[in-house]
Amino acid sequence: MSRRRSILVALAATATIAVAAGPVPVGAQDAEQAKSKPTKVKVRDDFYAPDEVTIKKDKKVKWVWGNVNIDAHDVKLKNGPQGAKNFRSLTASIGYSFTHKFKKTGTYDIYCTLHPTVMEMTVDVK
Repeated sequence: MSRRRSILVALAATATIAVAAGPVPVGAQDAEQAKSKPTKVKVRDDFYAPDEVTIKKDKKVKWVWGNVNIDAHDVKLKNGPQGAKNFRSLTASIGYSFTHKFKKTGTYDIYCTLHPTVMEMTVDVK
């Protein structure tokens, strides 16, 4: 089976299941998605966008590598609040994403270990 046909079959099956399950109240669905949806940060050649984000405690940030990068990049905690768990993504150039859940309030300084002087960002957790 071709990849395109496989995707179409999967989409049709998903739609059938969704119809069989019945409607979900729109307000409840939107509220649930907003709770679990991570804040997205683009990883591009020599910058993160945005380079500052503010989130609530126990929320996630998802870094997404674009499909136009030439250089490889990563995401690593440089400094964080006392007791914060250290983290580091894999090194990648395109088509990769990395998600981290922030469990402590405070300011997290993040950088790319390959481009430490130009790729920096801050996550403030309230």
